[in-house]
Amino acid sequence: MLRSGDRFHIAFDTSKSAQVYVLFQDSAGKITPLFSGKVQGNKLHKLPGEHDWFKLDENTGQEKVHVLASKSPIANLHEVVELLTREGTKSLEKAYPQIYCRSFSFQRE
Repeated sequence: MLRSGDRFHIAFDTSKSAQVYVLFQDSAGKITPLFSGKVQGNKLHKLPGEHDWFKLDENTGQEKVHVLASKSPIANLHEVVELLTREGTKSLEKAYPQIYCRSFSFQRE
């Protein structure tokens, strides 16, 4: 269980070079982009940086981090984000099979 004010970072890797988008969804459902860019495969990537941390605000509830990867840039990212906000990852994977999506959630008090 995380608490308001706690700090965290995100680490991920991909098996191949890819265009990656990391999105944070707060407890109200609002999605904020944390990262977008081309990353090298088979390498650990840390956000926001090697020695930096994200800090949780005072709003409590369930929050999510979504990591999207694609062979090429996602031209209609705003549509992807809207679908993810409305219907979640299963609908996203059906509508955009070329996008690999992994999400995790955590409860905050």
